[in-house]
Amino acid sequence: MQFSFLPDHRHIDSMGHQDRMEAQYQFIADCGWSEADLFPLQADASGRTYTRLIKSDATALLMDASTPGQNLGAYVSVAEGLSGMGFRVPAIYAQDLSNGLALIEDFGDKTFSNELGSAAGDDEATLYDLALDVLLKLRETPVPATLQVPDYSLDKLLEEVSRFLKWFVPAVRGAEVSEDETKIFLDAWSETLDVLDDETTVLVHRDFHVDNLMLIDGEAGVKRCGLLDFQDAVLGSPVYDLVSLLEDARRDVSPTIKTNVIQRYLDRVRVQNSAALKRDMAILGAQRHTKILGIFVRMSVEKGKHGYLPYIPRVQQQLSAALEHPSLKKVRKATDDIVPDWRTATFTSYEG
Repeated sequence: MQFSFLPDHRHIDSMGHQDRMEAQYQFIADCGWSEADLFPLQADASGRTYTRLIKSDATALLMDASTPGQNLGAYVSVAEGLSGMGFRVPAIYAQDLSNGLALIEDFGDKTFSNELGSAAGDDEATLYDLALDVLLKLRETPVPATLQVPDYSLDKLLEEVSRFLKWFVPAVRGAEVSEDETKIFLDAWSETLDVLDDETTVLVHRDFHVDNLMLIDGEAGVKRCGLLDFQDAVLGSPVYDLVSLLEDARRDVSPTIKTNVIQRYLDRVRVQNSAALKRDMAILGAQRHTKILGIFVRMSVEKGKHGYLPYIPRVQQQLSAALEHPSLKKVRKATDDIVPDWRTATFTSYEG
């Protein structure tokens, strides 16, 4: 099965866009950067936009988080919390919460993903070891009482997997999911998620992968790893970010790296029951992959952003592998019953 999506030609409010540009320029001027050259950066899956400002030998980033669903206040709060916990996040030079604008530190272009694609960059093992060091510190560092973030509750986890039903399934089978199907699917997920080990709760980044990790020159230890896109942080299982790192939707992580990272994790946290860790990785991995399949289809259908469709086959394979774990038997059956050919459905896009 193959599906094609037309780009979203929604009406653009030029006056609203003009007002937005004026607000940005005024903010830049108020921050003392009116003489800077502006270079818009490539947009990502979020609704935020970034513009690099260069003035003499100084640089900064203008972050615009004004679109619906964005919360600049959460970004600022989590940034302050992470910094206080000893992590490297972009410094916030100025902020205008009412207009969703902030001037932040420019970490440059050395994302872990760029480094992995460069012959001159650090090798894969070094970068993944550094990323694991960050996760271990997140696990071992108490969350400050001043940092108020929500729990990664069962309701939230279920809401996320329901995106698979809302977007992925209709795109594959051409029909909406019934109430009965939804109930069976969510009941299976609820029962499965209930077995997770909840003894340890940490600050969960929630999108911890190599695109959101930066190599920071001049720093040492975990501060050599700069963190991005952390505004949706929650309190939850430390295993979630580990799965996000090793089960990356955008790139294949070598089996050797996965094995070594997991073993280092087990050794450091002194996990006595490796089977429980593997179970939780399978469950949270399946939850994340299910959510992502829904998100990638939604990005194409609703927002006309088709660049995520090529990643779907990898996520399908990751989900299929995770669902083989015995703890996910009911979820696997519910998924297969609703959309039997979900593993082989392919998606393409074209300009129309």
